[in-house]
This record gives sequence, C-alpha cells and structure tokens, in this order.
Amino acid sequence: MASNYPTSVAQNKVLAALGLEASDYAEADRIFADHGLVVSSRRVGRSSEPVVTRLDTIGGGWNAGGDGESYSTSYKGIDLTPVAQWMQK
Repeated sequence: MASNYPTSVAQNKVLAALGLEASDYAEADRIFADHGLVVSSRRVGRSSEPVVTRLDTIGGGWNAGGDGESYSTSYKGIDLTPVAQWMQK
C-alpha cells in the first residue's frame, strides 16, 4: 500500500490562495490536475516559492495506422488571479 505523504509547502500556498483544501499530496495533485494545473517549487535564496503551470488543452500524435490525431481536454474553471505571481511565464 502506498504511503500518504503530506502536502508540500508549495501546494499548501497555492491551495490556500485558491481557497481549496487537500488532505495529502496525492489529493492535492488530483485537485490541481482537475483544474489543469501543475504545482512545483523553486528555490529563492534560502526559501522556496510555488511555480504554477497550466496544462495544455490541445494534444495529439500519430496513431498505429500512421494518421495524425488531435484532441482537446477541458478542465474545471477557476480564477487564477490569487496565484498570478507564481504562474510560469
């Protein structure tokens, strides 16, 4: 059975800013994925800050027959204004 790891500091900051809650790391990742986000962190001096990246809504590739395929994905809408300072540029 997999261990339930606590949420990271970066995840906690982003969840708090968005008004969301998660009980562990995996749940936080699922919440972010449902909203089309990936949350990581980067070092800034002796501390770290969150980095929020938006997932692509359009993807594609080649199928077994050699034909090109594309698809689009929709995510739950959420106001990202509270995390604008952490968005990946």
